[in-house]
Amino acid sequence: MKFFALLTTIAGVARATTTEDIALPMQTFFLPLPEKDILELTFKKINSAASGDIRSTTSISIGTTGTVIWYDHHEDGFEPVVTAPTQASTQIWGDNDGSNGCAPGVSPCDDANDYLHSGDVFILENDVDTTCTEHCAIVFDGGDRVQASKNIAMTRGEYPAHPGSLLAGAVEVLDTTNWGTYFECPVGQDLPGSDYSYAFQYTAVVIMAGQDGTSVDVTGTSDGTDDHFALNAGESKTIRVKVGAEIFANKAVQVDVLAGDINSTYEMRWFSLLPLEDWSTSYLSPVGHTGEQVKCMIYNPNEHNDITVLYQQSESASPKSITIHPKSADRTTTLGSGQGTYFWSNGVSEKFMVFCLIDTNGSGQIFDWGFPVQPVEDLSSQVLVGWAYGCTDNDCADSTKNVGMSNDHDDPRTVVWVAPLEACTFEVDFDGDGNIDYSFSAGKWESVTISDPIDDDMTGAMIYCKAADGNTPIKFAAAWGQDPDKSFSNDEKALDLGTAIPPYHCERTVKFACLLEDDNNNGMMDVGESCDVLTRTIDVCQDTTTDVRTIEPCEHATDYDETDICLIIPPTTPPATTTTDPTTTTTATSTTTSTTTSHIPKAGGGGGDPHFARWGRKHDSFHGECDLVLLHSESFHNGVGFDLHVRTTILDYFSYIETAALRVGEYTLQVWPNKFSLNGIEVATSALPWTFGEEHKYTISELPATARQNPKFYQYYKVDLDGQSEVIFKFYKEFLTVSISGHQEDFGDSVGLMGDFETGNMVSRDGIVMNDFKEYGFEWQVAPTDPKLFVDVRGPQLPFESCRLPTGARPARRRLRADRQLTAQAQVACAHVEGSDFDLCVDDVLQTGDIGLADTW
Repeated sequence: MKFFALLTTIAGVARATTTEDIALPMQTFFLPLPEKDILELTFKKINSAASGDIRSTTSISIGTTGTVIWYDHHEDGFEPVVTAPTQASTQIWGDNDGSNGCAPGVSPCDDANDYLHSGDVFILENDVDTTCTEHCAIVFDGGDRVQASKNIAMTRGEYPAHPGSLLAGAVEVLDTTNWGTYFECPVGQDLPGSDYSYAFQYTAVVIMAGQDGTSVDVTGTSDGTDDHFALNAGESKTIRVKVGAEIFANKAVQVDVLAGDINSTYEMRWFSLLPLEDWSTSYLSPVGHTGEQVKCMIYNPNEHNDITVLYQQSESASPKSITIHPKSADRTTTLGSGQGTYFWSNGVSEKFMVFCLIDTNGSGQIFDWGFPVQPVEDLSSQVLVGWAYGCTDNDCADSTKNVGMSNDHDDPRTVVWVAPLEACTFEVDFDGDGNIDYSFSAGKWESVTISDPIDDDMTGAMIYCKAADGNTPIKFAAAWGQDPDKSFSNDEKALDLGTAIPPYHCERTVKFACLLEDDNNNGMMDVGESCDVLTRTIDVCQDTTTDVRTIEPCEHATDYDETDICLIIPPTTPPATTTTDPTTTTTATSTTTSTTTSHIPKAGGGGGDPHFARWGRKHDSFHGECDLVLLHSESFHNGVGFDLHVRTTILDYFSYIETAALRVGEYTLQVWPNKFSLNGIEVATSALPWTFGEEHKYTISELPATARQNPKFYQYYKVDLDGQSEVIFKFYKEFLTVSISGHQEDFGDSVGLMGDFETGNMVSRDGIVMNDFKEYGFEWQVAPTDPKLFVDVRGPQLPFESCRLPTGARPARRRLRADRQLTAQAQVACAHVEGSDFDLCVDDVLQTGDIGLADTW
């Protein structure tokens, strides 16, 4: 699941030349908290004996197969256009081009190995020498820029060689879309020390720029003097502040808050900070603990008025309230174990900020960590977990167990905490490989902890939350941090830190541009000049990319993610139009935006374990055993009607399509290896081709296997649907793959597992769009109201029994790929398969141990 190096491979494939196939940076991060500053200005304030190299950890979790990462080190300056790098230190991971670098640990670094999969995790750990002042080694450290073509999750953690991980901090790294130009600090070192376990005796903000020429002003510093300074991209400054300190910047910056108890040895907490415009009137925290007295700080940014904030841990409990004075902070009472906490303000416009603290009991040094609470409107129904080791160095084996305590075993000390907005079922994919490994129910606002029972490491896990109907997504809050019930004093296995886990949203839109006409010849993009603009929208949940290309007046260069996109994608040439009159001929350019209806057929179908592709979409898996409606159309061929059903069968943890049947009008066809039936009459394949139908003629014929395929095992059949659309049945041994190629005029009204023809959306029998393919599979089990197409009846059948799911334990992808020889053979056999389907093809081969199954893709 998690490893320092990706060891799986993929064969390079030829790609189309549409813009959607060209990877572009959709997400940009700058690694905060430069190690030298953190040692000198923070660690040594908390513990004067802190010394040595800084163990710097940056985690990158991959959420979508086919993601490309650009890693640009700060030491030698940033690339002007990272997609066209000129410096040897800049690396591009996952682009099937080993010449520009591979992710750390990938060996050999060649084109075949240079590919990233969902569930891949890269832990970039190195010891940073903070004494170096010039010609320093280029390492993974604070100030570096990381960009990704699809959504990823990143976390930063640090601790000094001495005293080690008991003096550690971590923050979730926010991409530049969460940066801003105005911030207020909700805590500060002027908070009364004894009232807060001296948790904020040291409070500093670390401000980092993403663009050259960033000007920053800070008011409310610890010494009472305003601070003004300039930063270039990747540079940062640390400033100690009081409650309500204000940060103004002319360009977007990121801000992290570091807090601790001076000379306490260990007590320290780190928080990322959202700009004020992103603050909210409601929040949900997933962490509560009675014994170690979890409490949350609430800050009121209003300059003139008090605000009242209510907070509640369960629906049966009465809400508590706290009044916060202007530009001030106060804390809640203890938030008990087993429940999250919902916060809201009385006034609809009364925004506030919440920071939560774990271990406010006594000295607050043993289980001390904190995190910023996420605004409710920004929560999502799924998260991708960043760095989430269970113990120091990801090693929980402990020979000095705390005998007699609840942690008298090698438990992970650090866990993931979740709490839903409404009652729901959580599903956890520990490996991020698309397979659900664990599920459980949780009540509204209930706090539940999650750890990986195999390796104690939650890094790269995907967590989903759905209502009792199994379909409706439920938003939830998540954090990762030390569990007081599983740690103890002087526990060297404990990572004394934690972070929020940011929401994982499906869609993201980014604008790219290049200058077409430099009117004033200054070599710069100025407002109003002519620009070639590419607007890209990705949906990582549906695995879609949509590009819109226009020629339009330039906006400010800072409004675009990259301003030299023409180096990667050739510029658009506007069409020429000619106007003629008796005296003049004028040629001008114009830009038009049009929508066209394509007559190119769409494709879909199902096969393998089995995986089903909706119209024009990627494959999703449904492993139930039953009869399923793949496709139903009432209007097919002017009301003749069309149905296509498949029958799936379970083998241990693996399932497959055993047979299929289709109906057109009064004719029903069912296929098996070496035979088929028409209206219940069995016909040998030697009689093919066979034509049936009345006004419209349909022909089933046999397709030859390739020269290398043994016809004993491979049988391919095609049903031609009167020259327009077609269905192909491909048998390999007992495994059937069904492929449909269809046109709008034939299947525009179709429903079933293949979804809506126009959008590919999962649409229920009642016309409701669904989001969970597992539940979608159950929705389209053949019902009593559907036509009966198969010659025999086999359970399970509605209304008596729903689809049966495999009972065998399903191995995780990383365990399947432990057989390196078979994995390599599978990858070669699946080399013709592109994108995320490549992983599914390889998995099918590994699940069955049968290389021949790759040919059905």
